[in-house]
Amino acid sequence: MTQSLPSRGPLAAPVFRMLFIATAVSNLGTWMQEVGRAWLMTDLTTSPTLIALLQSAAMAAMVFVVLPAGIMADLLDRRRLILAGHVWLIAVSGALALVAAFGLATPALILALTFAGAAGAAFVSPPAQAVLAEIVGEAQLAQAMVLNGISFNVARAVGPALGGALVALAGVPAVFALNAVSFGAVLVVFLLWRPAARPAATMPRERPMQALRAGLRYARHAPELRDTLLRTLAFALPASALWALLPVVARRVPGAGPLDYGILLGLVGAGSALTGLALPRLRARLTAQQLLAMAGGLLGLALLAVTVPALVWPALVMAGVGWMVTLALLMAGAQTATPPWVRGRAAALFMLALGLGLAIGSAGWGALASQAGLVTALVAAGMTQIATALATRHLRAPGTTSDAAVVVEPRWPQPQVACPATSGPVFVTIAYDVVPGTEADFTALMQRIAQTRRSSGTLEWDLFRHGAEPGQWLETNLVASWEDHLRQRSRQSAEAQTMEATLRAFLKPGTEPRVTHWLAG
Repeated sequence: MTQSLPSRGPLAAPVFRMLFIATAVSNLGTWMQEVGRAWLMTDLTTSPTLIALLQSAAMAAMVFVVLPAGIMADLLDRRRLILAGHVWLIAVSGALALVAAFGLATPALILALTFAGAAGAAFVSPPAQAVLAEIVGEAQLAQAMVLNGISFNVARAVGPALGGALVALAGVPAVFALNAVSFGAVLVVFLLWRPAARPAATMPRERPMQALRAGLRYARHAPELRDTLLRTLAFALPASALWALLPVVARRVPGAGPLDYGILLGLVGAGSALTGLALPRLRARLTAQQLLAMAGGLLGLALLAVTVPALVWPALVMAGVGWMVTLALLMAGAQTATPPWVRGRAAALFMLALGLGLAIGSAGWGALASQAGLVTALVAAGMTQIATALATRHLRAPGTTSDAAVVVEPRWPQPQVACPATSGPVFVTIAYDVVPGTEADFTALMQRIAQTRRSSGTLEWDLFRHGAEPGQWLETNLVASWEDHLRQRSRQSAEAQTMEATLRAFLKPGTEPRVTHWLAG
C-alpha cells in the first residue's frame, strides 16, 4: 500500500525503509562485482578497446531490454516483474562466480555475462522506479529518488574499495558470489510487500505494440520529457569515458592492484554521495538549469584533470559531483514530468537514452584510446562534455511535479456512441464560436492544447476557420480506434484541463464547444 508521510520523509514509511536498506546491500554487492569484473578483464587482456567494451556490453543490454521492460511495467504486475528480474540477476552472478572459480573465463564470455547481467538490471529498473510512487506517495517521490541516489553512491564509494580488498584476499570469484547473495535482500522485501490493489480496469489492457506507440508518442509531444531525454543522451555520450577508461587509468599506475582500482572508483562514489546529501540545499539556492550547466562543466574539467597523475584523486571526486547532480535531476525529472499511465515507459526511455549514450560513447572513447592514446581520448571527452553542457542550456530544465503529470476526470461528457471498441479510425471534431478580435490568442492557446492531444493519443490534429462565418473554428483529431479515444479521455491532464478552461474566455457568451464523433465507414 502507499505509505506517504510528508512531514517525516520517505524513510518514515516502513516498506520504503526496508527497501532502502535492502537496496543499499544490493548496491554494495554490485559495486564490489564491478571491480572484480573489470580487474578480471584486465587480467585477460590489455586492449583498451576490449576493456571499454565492458561498459558497451552493459549499456547495449539496457538499450535492447529497457523499453520492453517499461511497457511491461505499465501493463503487468510490477512486483512480479521485479521478483523475476532479481532471480535472473542472482543466476547471472552465480554463473560469473563459477566461471571465474573454474578458470573458464575469456574476454568473450565475460562480455556475454556482463550483457546478461545488465539485461536483468534493465528489466528491473522501470518497474522499480515506477513502483516508488506506490510505496511512498506522489508527494515524497522526488525525495525518495534522491535517497536512493545517495544509497547508490555511498555503495559506489565503499563498495569498490571493499571489492578490491576482497579480490586481493579471496580472489575474483568471491565478489561474484557475494553479489549473488546481495540481490536476495531486495528479493525478500518484494516477497513480503503486498501493494494495494489497483482500481478495476474499465478498459481492455493495451496491447504491447499499442503501448509502445503510445509511449513514444507521449515522449515526442511532451516537451518536458522530450528535453530531459535529449539532455540525458547529450550528457552520457562524453561522460561514458569516465567509466570506460578508468580501468585503463588504474592499470597505468605502477604497482597498482585491484584495491587501488577500487579506491579510484570509490572516489567517484564519494563525490556523488556527498553531493546527494547536499543536493536539497543546492536546489533551494540554484535553479535546475544552473545546476545542470555547472555539473556538466565540472565533469568535463574532471575528465581533463584525470590526465594529470597528481590530480587523479581530486578529479575523480569532482567527477562524482558532476555525475550525481546531473543524473539525480534528470532521473527525477523523467518521473515527475509524466503521468502514472506512462511512467514505466518514461523510466524506460530515460534508461534507453542513458544506455545509448554510454554504449556508443564507451566504444568510441575506447577505440580512440587504442588509436591515439589514453590522454587524447580523455581530453577529447572532457572538451565534449563542456561543449554539451553549454549547448543544452536552451532545453527545458526538469522541475517538480507538473500539471502535465496529474491525471484528472475529463470535463467533457461521456460520448454516447454504440460501437465496438476496435472500430476506427475515429475522427473527433470540436466546433468553437470565438469572440472577434481574440483569434490570435485563441489560436496560440490551441497550439498548446494540440500538444496535449497528441501526447495522449491523437494521431493527426488540425485547426480550421470557417471561410464565410467569422469567429467559427473547427478543431479536428484523428484517433486510431474508439478504444484509443476512450483511453485518451481517461488520460486528460490537469494542464490540459486548465488550458481548456482558459479557452472558454475566448468563446462567445452563451456558447459551448460542440463535440462530434465520426467513425470510419
